[in-house]
Amino acid sequence: MEGYYDTNTSEKNLRKLERGVVVTVFCSSKKKPENVTLRAILETKEVICILYEGGKPEYRVYLPFVKEVRPGLNTPDFERWPDEAAKYDPNMALGIFHGLEFNLSCLSIVALDPSDYPALKEGITQLIREAMVSSYQIQKERWLWKEFYKIQKNEASAYGTDRLSKQFFIKSLSELKSWLSKMNYKLKQKEAKRLLKQLKLKEKMVFQEFYMVFEELIHSGDIITNHFNQYLCGRVGERRMDPDNFVSFLEEDQKETFSVESSKLMIKHFVDDQMRGTLGTMHFTEKEFYDYLLSPDNSVWNPEQDQVTMDMSQPLCDYWIASSHNTYLTGNQINSDSSVETYARALRMGCRCVELDCWDGADGIPLIRHGGKVSLTRSVRFDDVVKTIHANAWQTSEFPVILSLENHCSLPQQRHMAQVLKDTFKDELVTAPLDAMERQLPSPERLRRKIIIKDRKLKVEGDADEKRMSLDVRFSGILHILDKAERAWVPVKCVLTEKALIYSPKDDYEGEDFEDDGDAEEYEDYDSDEENIEMEPWYHGRLSRGRREAEELLKEQKYHGDGTYLVRDSDKEPGYSVSFWLHGKPNHCRIQSRVDEDWTKMYYFNDSTCKSTVKELLEYYKENPLYLATNKSVLLKESVYHPPDYIKQPWYFSSVNRRAAEEMLRRNPEDGRFLVRPGSARDTFALSFRYHGKIRHFRISRQGGPFVLGLYRFCSLVKLVDFFKKTPLYRKMKLGRPAVGATTDEQADDCDIYGCSIYSDPNSPEGLSMVNVRALYDFRGDQPDQMTFRRGQSLGMWKGDLGDMRQLLFPANYVEVMPEKENEKTDLEKESGIIELAGGIVEISPEVEGKKNVLNVFSNNTAKPFVIGFDHHREMADWGDAITSIVAALENRDRKISAQEGRDNRAAELSDLVVYCQAVPFDTKNIPGRHSEMSSLSEVKVAAFLAAERITTITNYNCYQVSRIFPKFTRIGSDNYDPVPMWIGSCQMVALNYQTPDKPMQLNQGWFRQNGNLTITILCGRLLTVGACLKPFIVMEVLGIPIDNKRIRTSLREENNGLMPVWEDEKHDLDIVCPPLALLRFELCSDNELIDQKVLAQATIPVLALREGFRCVPLQNVYSENLPLSALLIQLAINDKENENLSRIAEEVRNMYQSLASLNREPDRVQKLMDTEKKILETLGGRRKNSNVYGELPIGRYK
Repeated sequence: MEGYYDTNTSEKNLRKLERGVVVTVFCSSKKKPENVTLRAILETKEVICILYEGGKPEYRVYLPFVKEVRPGLNTPDFERWPDEAAKYDPNMALGIFHGLEFNLSCLSIVALDPSDYPALKEGITQLIREAMVSSYQIQKERWLWKEFYKIQKNEASAYGTDRLSKQFFIKSLSELKSWLSKMNYKLKQKEAKRLLKQLKLKEKMVFQEFYMVFEELIHSGDIITNHFNQYLCGRVGERRMDPDNFVSFLEEDQKETFSVESSKLMIKHFVDDQMRGTLGTMHFTEKEFYDYLLSPDNSVWNPEQDQVTMDMSQPLCDYWIASSHNTYLTGNQINSDSSVETYARALRMGCRCVELDCWDGADGIPLIRHGGKVSLTRSVRFDDVVKTIHANAWQTSEFPVILSLENHCSLPQQRHMAQVLKDTFKDELVTAPLDAMERQLPSPERLRRKIIIKDRKLKVEGDADEKRMSLDVRFSGILHILDKAERAWVPVKCVLTEKALIYSPKDDYEGEDFEDDGDAEEYEDYDSDEENIEMEPWYHGRLSRGRREAEELLKEQKYHGDGTYLVRDSDKEPGYSVSFWLHGKPNHCRIQSRVDEDWTKMYYFNDSTCKSTVKELLEYYKENPLYLATNKSVLLKESVYHPPDYIKQPWYFSSVNRRAAEEMLRRNPEDGRFLVRPGSARDTFALSFRYHGKIRHFRISRQGGPFVLGLYRFCSLVKLVDFFKKTPLYRKMKLGRPAVGATTDEQADDCDIYGCSIYSDPNSPEGLSMVNVRALYDFRGDQPDQMTFRRGQSLGMWKGDLGDMRQLLFPANYVEVMPEKENEKTDLEKESGIIELAGGIVEISPEVEGKKNVLNVFSNNTAKPFVIGFDHHREMADWGDAITSIVAALENRDRKISAQEGRDNRAAELSDLVVYCQAVPFDTKNIPGRHSEMSSLSEVKVAAFLAAERITTITNYNCYQVSRIFPKFTRIGSDNYDPVPMWIGSCQMVALNYQTPDKPMQLNQGWFRQNGNLTITILCGRLLTVGACLKPFIVMEVLGIPIDNKRIRTSLREENNGLMPVWEDEKHDLDIVCPPLALLRFELCSDNELIDQKVLAQATIPVLALREGFRCVPLQNVYSENLPLSALLIQLAINDKENENLSRIAEEVRNMYQSLASLNREPDRVQKLMDTEKKILETLGGRRKNSNVYGELPIGRYK
């Protein structure tokens, strides 16, 4: 076995963790970092830390409760000990966030030996992954092992290095009874002895015997006999359910349709018994079937709702949006901590709108806290919160995230906020409308992976026309710009708008978007109408050692289990073969092909299933078993990883960024030198290339398909590079030799980067490196060698250039250094094709390269002029006058903005980022308002509009705009209000305190999980062991529109049985008029007067996400986290009473308009209600059952 572990990295990591690894642990208390031994307990899926061998665990992490594994020194524990953390390598550190509460615990560790870190990171990640996907039987066994170790008198011995060679026992019946009492189960002595005699066991028990006792105690033979006897065969105690009877159970009781083969796979997955044999002998024992009934596999929650099934292409205002209030707080509003981790937790829980209360920080960096300077709550830095949001925004969902700013900052710190938001989110930040002519909010689909800022907008006269003005064309025509590298004039098409000069170069490219010669034709190195299998990650091509090499690859990744596969070229004949892992060894199967009569090529393994592409064929057999022989089949799962062909190429550098690439090419003074590196955006690469002393970068994009460079498309990067070694890439220059890493003693040549020399003699003022800065304040120089500038302009430092002012001095504290991204933009401004004219200067130039009519246009963000040549003097004068007038108009606008900033206390830079969520007061006289504006209302204010006589006001508003509801200010304990009435009133963003585990927050989590009369029978429970759950009972509650709200409860179970209480035939009818707006809630309560907590566990589910039949209701704690193995078994019948419900709605509508008519009030509303009743009655008889939440409901929900 040692040889196996030496070659199998994952197993080697697990064994190393099981033996123990010495790490330094940073804790949240005042205790200093210390060295401990970290050990993995595989049977319980725990990680423990002990100070010495034989000692009790100092720290314990139950891996199924892990929410995040975070590499690096970026956890609160490391930040608490900055001096100590600075001594360690961040690449050796790890933070494990775990728990079942909102505020997670964290184990922060650092590996002391570099060879231990892969075992820590990869081994722990593998154990977490295994814990998450393990079968119910393994979960039950894992939980029982944990409890078994707790029973031991010396629990620490169960976690020692010699634990695997020891035998552990329950030594007496009293130990067993003591443990059962903790499980809220009272076992009498006589019953205990009878049970041991029945199972032929002694009082001293090993784990397997303890498992047998537990299985017997949690099994209810009466429920099986009373409800499922017809599906079982065999003697009592040995009864089984075969696949045919299981199919009958699914069809008759569960209202589901499955084939016999599918049922075999379901049984195999659930029992997880390798000794049971092949699919042909699959069956449930009586106890296994009972386990199935109470497992998540049989959940009342419809698994189809786990995927986004709704139409996400409607305007944003048509959806409910999961929203958080005071996101930064860990507790109450008086003295609790603020933390960046609460943002990570809320976003990973599905929240899509988080709140940032921003106040001035003493060091110029805004702080986020509750209230101003007098607040007792602690604060966090704005910059740190934004970074955390960026790291966690898309972990749960790719739908947009809204940052709700409560902005109390001064103008300089607001400008800092704007810059941080732009630098952090880059292209993800919405800075302009997606469509200049839009009349409604964009959809969540169009806003995928976008960050939206909510704040007050700066009010500037004419601001409504800003977008239109920027598109108005003043002049257009063919002009000439000077290519300084070639010293030649290049004809371009120029367009002058009210804000910028835009040009379209015909044959130039110097950014990361490729644009080739205008007469170039589209080129592809493959047929786009055919399948290009080379681009698929599972295709390994022609393996040098054929089948033998494929078998070695499968053995390396066999930990994925049966169904692991790869596709390769067949060894002897043309075509493809699939190699896959099954029953502990590699197997091979040839993919057959034929050409149909219509000349379509079809692929198949057998004639029964043919597909037009290999990919479609593989996808089919991921859902359906591939039968190889009698009683032998495989379901394809994970593909064997195939490294891309470019990884080992000498020209590919995976860890080189833009700056490093330019440095390498500067040290390779030869035209044609190149390298390929990862791009700055997702699914992109960059080809960095040296040409005539300049370094140019070309973007290569790929989104699951070919590699695209301009009009050129290739199956692989290797083919792309080979092509451009033979074909000119840029102005007759082909790719030459790959760049090589330079040694430190090499002398870099003075090449230009995009034609702008930044290296020269360091002893001369002209040789100083150019650093771009932005002015924070207006400054007027009072000496000849000092420059004058306005806030917002960009210039060099410390002796700098601005417009026609050259090498003049200015104070350093009046400026801020512009980020590297913006520095690059300065050099690339010409290549982007847009010259912003705000703050610019226009001057006539002497003759340049044979042209007499020349203008120099200086942009606010560039030190060097943009040189434009004209054929006629009159043409130059017209363009010059137009540009000058635009610059003057923009300067006048800037003055107005500066004045308005002071009045509104809103920085223009931050205001420019507010596009779709512009905060305005709620005005009933302006409904509907502009779609980009939204209002926030307190729970008290919105309650006035939820009354029957005023509800149309808020619903009409929400049809076109977004509203946000927040708790009233008196909720200083961070408790929540009932969100259901607000949802019913179509309010989209109902903000709750996520840190508070109360009923409204539980409803929120149920509401965002996502049909008529329900009949529910509570049968029994399992492991209702949370708290002192004596005399348990169940409360069922429906929450929705007022007519649907109801609350009922079961009887008390007098006996002390938390393992398996039984409520036989407690049937309850719940009439629900409006299922799309209804939640069904279960509460586990106790009649024990000794405990304050009345609700011990709960489950909240949208009515439309329920499944019929005998179903399991997995229970959650007050934080809506799943409790291991705790569940209810219910029988749920959904009766179609839609016609009856419609009649009741029509009756309610009739009562409303008759009441109004009797008072002679609101005749228009009376008429609308009468029309509504008429439409309901017209469709009453023929309307089909509405089984989809999105079929009739004009509002969806996203998180």
